[in-house]
Formats: sequence, structure tokens, C-alpha cells
Amino acid sequence: MLKSQNGISSIIGIKPTTIRLPSGSSKHLTNAFLEELHVYKFKVYDWNAVMSDGVNYKTPADKLYREATKTTVTEHPIILLMHCDYMHKNTCKALPRVIKFYKDNGYEFKIINDKTPENYFPIKNNK
Repeated sequence: MLKSQNGISSIIGIKPTTIRLPSGSSKHLTNAFLEELHVYKFKVYDWNAVMSDGVNYKTPADKLYREATKTTVTEHPIILLMHCDYMHKNTCKALPRVIKFYKDNGYEFKIINDKTPENYFPIKNNK
């Protein structure tokens, strides 16, 4: 992570401190690892709302919209995991409706920054 951070910094002049671990933190994060990340000012962000596009990129856009807007999350912020790349055309189709839904319900869309509280899955493995 430090090598990646330094490489990115050498190219764009910004040292990123935001981490999203592959498949989320649940299989990777321990208390000791989290403490070490914090020493280097890294923050871990998992999602608290999800769509099935990561499992099946062909999921219909209407189903993705329903999944994204049926969240039971009551805390703020909502961090919604979506996958948008060349394979996830239906995610891209659902995105404008998802954004409208949340804006209509009083949410704002913001970038994750130093003031955004960390959001990681409960740590189960303390090895």
C-alpha cells in the first residue's frame, strides 16, 4: 500500500489514504493490521449497501435499481458498492435513477475525504 501510495503521489502529487480491500475487509482486517494502517494514516472503507452487479454483471438495470434503493441502512453515510466498467453496462444504466432516488430522499453525493468516518466490516479475526 505504501508503494502504491508513493507511486500515485509521484505521478499526480497526492498521497491517497483511502483503502478498499478486494472483496471487502472481512477476510483481511485484524485489529493489529488496522492499527498499522492507522499509523500510516490509511482509512478502510467497506460498503454498507450493495448491488448484485459484482456477482453478475448481466443483472438487469431495474433489478439493480431495486437493490440499490431497498437498503435497510439507516446510518449516514451510505456507502453503496457498484461496479462500473466496460462489462457493467446495466450498472451504468441504473446509476442515474439510483442517484435521483437518493437525492430525492435528502442525500448528497460526496467524495470520501479525511473527514469521512471509516466504514469497515466488523473484525472477526484477531490473529
